[in-house]
Amino acid sequence: MKKSCVAAVLLCTAFSAAAAGKISERKEMEIIALGSKKNVRLEQQIKRALAPLAKSRGWAVQRGFNVDNEAGVHYSMKRDAAECDGANYCTVMRVFYNTHPECRKLYGNKTYFDKNEGGSSLGAYYTTHKNICYQLAGGRKDGEAVAKALKSGM
Repeated sequence: MKKSCVAAVLLCTAFSAAAAGKISERKEMEIIALGSKKNVRLEQQIKRALAPLAKSRGWAVQRGFNVDNEAGVHYSMKRDAAECDGANYCTVMRVFYNTHPECRKLYGNKTYFDKNEGGSSLGAYYTTHKNICYQLAGGRKDGEAVAKALKSGM
């Protein structure tokens, strides 16, 4: 079963463990809210781990008010980096994270892709590594490459 999660960090549809009867809906919202707080140190580690991939694909880290106040790392193409401040039209990859100790109950232990049927986004790739759950919004191929880079670089 799928459910739209109402949270600033989870922009795409996520697997609902509450709907499957594994955890309560209240616990699910707690995991989303408490685990999705901005972690500057983790974001620096993510940027370092993804630097070689970003360079090879021509991505630049986005900066600006919209991005700086949100938990996650946003990338755009280098040519768009000057004008792009987190607006959806110029973002090619978003790396969201959840550091709640029980995030695996929500995300599960498997790595999977959830395509956004009929929507305007490319879908999201979900993975976990070292008790951190990641949502990689930007398409299947890029999601797989970012997941591999995160696991090898962190």
